[in-house]
Amino acid sequence: MIGNQNFYKHDQIPLLYEQTRITNYATTKEEDEIYLPSDLIKQFENKQTTIINNYHSGFLLLFGRLDWNNPEGSLRVFDTSKIKVKKVVSGEQFCVLLTEDGKCYMIGENTSKDGLTYKPYETLWNEYGIHLNKEPTLIEWTVDDPIEDVYAHTYLVFLNKKGQIYAYTTDKNDALFGKIDSKQFNYEKVINGDCGNDHILILTENNNIYSFGTNYNGQLGGQTQDSHTRRFIKADTSHITSKISKVYCTYNTSLILTEDGKCYSCGDSTYSANGQLDNNVVYDRYKFTLIPKLENEFIEEIHAGLFFLSLRAKSGKYFVFGYNNFCQFGTSNTIPVTNIRGATLLDTFNNDDIEEMECGGYHSIIITKKREAFISGMGVALPFYPKNQSNTKGYANLNLNKYFAHHQALNPSSHIKLMVSMGRYFSVIYTVSHLPEKFWNFKRTVKISDVDLLVGHCKESVSECEFMEEEY
Repeated sequence: MIGNQNFYKHDQIPLLYEQTRITNYATTKEEDEIYLPSDLIKQFENKQTTIINNYHSGFLLLFGRLDWNNPEGSLRVFDTSKIKVKKVVSGEQFCVLLTEDGKCYMIGENTSKDGLTYKPYETLWNEYGIHLNKEPTLIEWTVDDPIEDVYAHTYLVFLNKKGQIYAYTTDKNDALFGKIDSKQFNYEKVINGDCGNDHILILTENNNIYSFGTNYNGQLGGQTQDSHTRRFIKADTSHITSKISKVYCTYNTSLILTEDGKCYSCGDSTYSANGQLDNNVVYDRYKFTLIPKLENEFIEEIHAGLFFLSLRAKSGKYFVFGYNNFCQFGTSNTIPVTNIRGATLLDTFNNDDIEEMECGGYHSIIITKKREAFISGMGVALPFYPKNQSNTKGYANLNLNKYFAHHQALNPSSHIKLMVSMGRYFSVIYTVSHLPEKFWNFKRTVKISDVDLLVGHCKESVSECEFMEEEY
């Protein structure tokens, strides 16, 4: 075991509440309002003082189905007060909590089903200290090798603070288990990445993209038209003159975002998740191609779902395209209940009100600037989706404020913010702290000897140190 027992005890993430075997939708008499079960209120209120008064107070709300085999949903609330969550990244049947100091915790289901889920999760990942348990379990080696970012879908990729990656696939033959030899990236430092269903993209500081995995739909970005590669290969980005800032993946498409706000895509066009205008332009699925209809916009961020995406522009507008058969973005005159072909303005929700947005398997969630949560799409996000699914023209309010009103995260002026992450059949709403670090101004000091003090953000006590005489 890495570290010591006391360290792990301090970093526990307790389960506040769990409701299992949810088979009915939880709605009010009006059928349109979505709410938490009444007993959750009592459970949360019992822990309220601990959560709210903690300096890095927070919670993680996980709802839906991690286990594809289980038709029943579940709901769990975890207290994340003792860790400082940086982000939560969701894969198909698991999610990873990444802390500010680089530790990672895994939540998942240890089940399998032929043709749907991947049995190697259980047998292969355990060998590398990655355990899929219902409660957050520390990935112990991340204590000694802190992680900077995480990317997940079916595969799982860790980027450490040194610019090296660990990759874990679901097929032993892929030979991606553990730290990847940087020789595969020409010894270039990795700065970003993402995962599709069966492929991985890696971006290096040299502005190169390396890809791995299935290439049936051209999602590896050129250089090869082989159906699959078991080593990272360099994608063809020679025609992209701007510096690349990030890469993204859906199930079987790949996207590039450049520093000047332009988007390029390659891969499958079946669900229109590449943003290309199928019949109106010539599209080479093996080549990263500029996404049309965005010429006058500067794109700042992309939120990739299973077969659909949303793009946030600097203007504050949100554009969407891809699979909308489950009303993932609601419906309107311009957003059909079918494939959305080409970038289309999201007109089913007031763009000016959006603070965060995330796309999952068959639904999307919006967090507003007022710290409200709204959901649209297939009713897989039990127990929140309304029983009356006729409300498909817009987003339904999760009404978290009704039960977490006393939590800082729901106060728009608070430094504690609400974030969202989504897997195929589950969603995660969690809190992060955006409080800036404090720095002391040592104008006048006196020497203090033979006293153990904690100074500023020092984690170790010192026997002799400078101490401030005046208040900051």
